Amino acid sequence: MRSMKLLKESVKLLTVACVICSTTIEVQAEERPSCDQVLGACLDYAKTLEKERDFMALAIKRQHETIEELESKQSSQPWYFWVLIGAASGIIITGVR
Repeated sequence: MRSMKLLKESVKLLTVACVICSTTIEVQAEERPSCDQVLGACLDYAKTLEKERDFMALAIKRQHETIEELESKQSSQPWYFWVLIGAASGIIITGVR
């Protein structure tokens, strides 16, 4: 019991010391940026976003062109159509003999 009281008193004393130290220590205030600096940073960020948007739009356009080119080279019938025709031809040829 006595060690518990001692622990509580130590915690109280430490808390009081921390509060006193935190109120007496003066923190240097940081200089805030001016409105012109903030607006300049926002403008730079907007320009960067526009460049990235243009780059992404160009990349998407290239991908669409690639897809259209591959679709034009694609055969008109799917592969399984030719497999079915081959199997049916084999059955017909085997049945005729």
